Amino acid sequence: MRAEFEAALHNAPNETNWRQTGQQLMASLDRLQNIFTDLQTLTKLDASEPGQREPVDLAELVTSETTGPRSKKIVSSPQPGVVVTGDRHRLARMLTNLLDNAERHADSTVIVTERRNSEAVLEVLDDGAGIAPLVGSICPPQSGATNPYQAG
Repeated sequence: MRAEFEAALHNAPNETNWRQTGQQLMASLDRLQNIFTDLQTLTKLDASEPGQREPVDLAELVTSETTGPRSKKIVSSPQPGVVVTGDRHRLARMLTNLLDNAERHADSTVIVTERRNSEAVLEVLDDGAGIAPLVGSICPPQSGATNPYQAG
């Protein structure tokens, strides 16, 4: 961020595209804010601070977190009535992290679905190449962990 601003200042005033510089700085500030938020969340989790438990409508959560500028196309068909009990802020952060990761690895599209059968499911998929088979066998997916720091 500092380098972007210094470069803009060192260029002649009529050579600097201040709108573009401002957009780059805002993107950098957004990244820093996300890092700060993640660090705050990790600190709370490490301190075993319980999150606020409330009903969270996954369709509303998906709509709010997928609205806004993204580098890839986000496809979502919110299903009303899929409600879970949890900390809305932490669930939003989790979804944002999943979306950011999917966006990094997608060729063009990220698909978000939520549904309820016997349990609520929120799924984020991308159309990227996926994980190489060797990596998948070294690092199998984790699910059902009782402790967030150990495999389940």
